[in-house]
Amino acid sequence: MSQGGNGSVGSEILRQALLHPGITRLTLLLRRPLHEPAPTSPKLHTIIHSDFLVYPPSLLDQLKGADGCIWAIGVTGMEADASTEDYALITRDFAVAAAKAFAGLKGGTDKFVFAFLSAAAADQREGKAWMKAGAVRGASIEFS
Repeated sequence: MSQGGNGSVGSEILRQALLHPGITRLTLLLRRPLHEPAPTSPKLHTIIHSDFLVYPPSLLDQLKGADGCIWAIGVTGMEADASTEDYALITRDFAVAAAKAFAGLKGGTDKFVFAFLSAAAADQREGKAWMKAGAVRGASIEFS
């Protein structure tokens, strides 16, 4: 499973995952449809989801059996015109909500892998990030 298939990082994850013979199913949770021309593959499944703070049972049922998630939803520093609260919502809160919701998807004793992709300047150490983005992303890394 991957989130963020339309951005520069997410679109490359999508491309590589579709090429990889070891990946038999790829489910994308997206805010909006894939950019055209959208790739086609029998292993590609897309779900449009509007609220990345809430994951209802009907959605989680569609994701059962996934081994992990590559989280590529975020806002780059260049796009960070939003308030600190909005930036934190997109960059940290969405990821934390997803990680919590997806934790039980595999069932049994197997652990679900949640790969949180961050960017330059992320720093978990209090007060060490040199910009707003680094502090928010660092808090996300600490959770995962």
